[in-house]
Amino acid sequence: MHIHPVPSPNAVGNAQLYVEIGSRETQFGGSKAADASGLGGGLNNMLMNVAQLLHDSCGGGRHGNTTLVLPQLTSGWRFFKASQPGSRIKESVEFGDVFDAAAFAQRVAPCRVAEVAPVGVAVQEAAVVGINRQWPYEAWLPLVYGALAPSRKLQPAVAQMVRRAAAGGGPRWAAVHLRIERDWWVISGFCTARRFPHRRCYPPSEVASLTAASRLRRNVSGVVLIYAADNVARSGPEVRPEQFGARVLSLPSAPESTGH
Repeated sequence: MHIHPVPSPNAVGNAQLYVEIGSRETQFGGSKAADASGLGGGLNNMLMNVAQLLHDSCGGGRHGNTTLVLPQLTSGWRFFKASQPGSRIKESVEFGDVFDAAAFAQRVAPCRVAEVAPVGVAVQEAAVVGINRQWPYEAWLPLVYGALAPSRKLQPAVAQMVRRAAAGGGPRWAAVHLRIERDWWVISGFCTARRFPHRRCYPPSEVASLTAASRLRRNVSGVVLIYAADNVARSGPEVRPEQFGARVLSLPSAPESTGH
């Protein structure tokens, strides 16, 4: 995607306008005590929100002088909710704690992003658009996904997971995402029959069957199951690793990173 920013008609010289999202109370009806400027939901949902915010700030050419202040990210099962009393995670984390913010800024250029707005500058509030079937920002997702790299803090953990995947799954391991966490399987209502025009819930046994031909065609040496084992709905389907082949492992999720 080629981006050709056009100066805003309100721009004066090279003056920069900084935009950031409002408080969680404003965006998601959270508590006034919740930390401000944080996105919520699953990680991919938050990245989709970033794509929309980047579109709005870069404007598809509408605001050439606008810089998006990268939002904070939440952790755990709090699906668009503020941290609850007794939870282990009470504050959001900086975008740069999860992803390499400098690399992200370089890769989304000429769109402009910053981790924080400079002291003393005016900051305009940006709105987060809810994700639904009419969400019109898909064209901006490749730009965001392609700009991501793990932060320096996370690089050792990512490398460790890759080594563990190769040790357990072999040199041609394939990752299979099981979407069976309770926010999806229970809380969202996505699995309610006839509620949505398209099916959204697939039990692990069916995922194993649906991916079998693809795994065979690619001569996959093993399977790494990706799901938050500490956040699986008790009323949800059973995970039977043997259905995916002889070499199967699940990468552990960190209980200390969840909100309960």
